[in-house]
Amino acid sequence: MRRIALLAALVAALPALTVLPAANAASAVVTDAKSCTRALADAGEAAAAASVSDKARTAGEELIALAESRCADRNFTAADELLAIARGIFAEE
Repeated sequence: MRRIALLAALVAALPALTVLPAANAASAVVTDAKSCTRALADAGEAAAAASVSDKARTAGEELIALAESRCADRNFTAADELLAIARGIFAEE
C-alpha cells in the first residue's frame, strides 16, 4: 500500500519534476501503440542491464508496469512520462 501511494505521488508530481534529466536521444517519444511497445522493451532491457539497488529496481519495474497499463489504455503521454522516470532510475551515469 505504501509503495502504491509513493508511485501515485510520483505520477501526480510529474509535471513539476522539471529537474529530471531529459530522455536520451535514443529514447523515442511514445505516440502510439507501436512506439509504446518499443519503449517498454527498451526500458525492460535497461532494467535487466542496470546495476541498481533492489529497492530502485523494484520501483523502476513498477513504473514500467504502470506504463504498460497506460499503453493499454492508449494514454501514451502518461506512459512516456513514466518510462522517462524508469530510464532515469536505471541510468548508470
